[in-house]
Amino acid sequence: MPDENLAQDAVRLALDAGWLLAELYDSRELPGPPREAAPKPLPAHLPGFGDMTPHEKACARTAYLGVGLTRLEAALGTGMPSVRDVQAALAVPGHARDDVRAAVHSLYLDIRDRLAGSDPAAALGFGLGRMLADTALLPTSTEPADGGDAPAGLVAGVEGIRLEATTAPRIAVASAPLARVVITMSPS
Repeated sequence: MPDENLAQDAVRLALDAGWLLAELYDSRELPGPPREAAPKPLPAHLPGFGDMTPHEKACARTAYLGVGLTRLEAALGTGMPSVRDVQAALAVPGHARDDVRAAVHSLYLDIRDRLAGSDPAAALGFGLGRMLADTALLPTSTEPADGGDAPAGLVAGVEGIRLEATTAPRIAVASAPLARVVITMSPS
């Protein structure tokens, strides 16, 4: 069943890509690299994600997205765009937040259109990843989508979200397996 495994991988990778793009696009901070030229002393230990600056986190998310797109390209056997424009926008010292957001938006549209034309299940996973990120991250956003506010408790009680690949049900002409999202709620 290697074809089914590749299809399941494609859905999962597309969901990840949708989430990461939404997370980057909605980030309140997308600063450029520091302008300082003086070298910093080496830290006592290798820094983890929590020790990174907002710029380093955005660069790490973009690099992770790039790896995911390469793997998605291999799983689907169709070309995927590169994250180079987003990386270039992030690398400009003193850039405007919207410069990065424009590059993320352009990449999002390119991926969305390619997936829609090549794999309906992966396209669905991609949109689902974006929607899940918007749902999970919107309550902390200062810029509500479409001019409306999400209820503050929209994601209250959610303990985890897990993607499970399944072969049924199928939607209309989609012949690849779809993804099922399992949301675990805390007892209240």
